[in-house]
Amino acid sequence: MVWAAAIQALARNMTRSVLTMLGVFIGVAALITMVAIGQGANEVVRQQIESLGTNLFVVVPGATRLGGARGGFGSASTLTTADVAAIRRESANVSSVSYLIRQGGQIQYMNRNWTTIIQGVSANYPPITNWRIAEGRGISRDEVRSSALVAVIGQSAARQLFNVDQSSVGAIEEHPRASH
Repeated sequence: MVWAAAIQALARNMTRSVLTMLGVFIGVAALITMVAIGQGANEVVRQQIESLGTNLFVVVPGATRLGGARGGFGSASTLTTADVAAIRRESANVSSVSYLIRQGGQIQYMNRNWTTIIQGVSANYPPITNWRIAEGRGISRDEVRSSALVAVIGQSAARQLFNVDQSSVGAIEEHPRASH
């Protein structure tokens, strides 16, 4: 009896019934979509945080002040490689120490150039920060000690400086000597 009354009411108001069911379907689909987008964004953020390195502690030098304008944290060069050695020596709980100096600059290969962030790092910086080298190899400790003229470039810089079919590994730009 109740079922018969319900079916009669649905049949009398067919348009309203269809629109109500459509609204419920759209609402459920929107909710599922929003939850999936939220979980996807959460996963992206988690991966970015993991790419920074696990149990990472960053020490940033102080800020500079010029004419009343403050340069921001990290703008002063107050930390040295002696500080790195002291952290290694004094802290038994620190498994690895690295350093980084960063500034904007322009890189060039042959007739192409690219403005980018240039980072000077120690040889153990990539493993600490989970950097993965897609092609070639990292910079060795001997190269750091001898201040060898080597570089590891990122994918964006490689795309800008080299042709698609050209590898950046081992590329050396020869500069002609000036004649006297």
